[in-house]
Amino acid sequence: MGLESTARDGGDGKVDEDAAPLSEMNQVIASNRNRQRAQRLELIAEALERLREDPESFGLCEVCDDPIPKKRLELMPWVVMCIRCQEKAEADLPRGRRHITDYR
Repeated sequence: MGLESTARDGGDGKVDEDAAPLSEMNQVIASNRNRQRAQRLELIAEALERLREDPESFGLCEVCDDPIPKKRLELMPWVVMCIRCQEKAEADLPRGRRHITDYR
């Protein structure tokens, strides 16, 4: 089925000019969501591997060796740093508005 046939408006033969960009945007959003899910599954698999290899150190910050709060691990069991060390690590990351091309 071609783009024109899927971009028609109500069967009256007129092409909906907004349908193609909207469809493309929905595909980009779905692709990003799938990529994020795959990344999260990979992080969870890595956390399970760490738990299997060294259960005694699981839940300890890899930077300062302080315990990661239980609530943080319950929400994000893949984290490897406490909040303080995570904030320090993210301090150098760029902040501000993202450009439209950042979402591709």
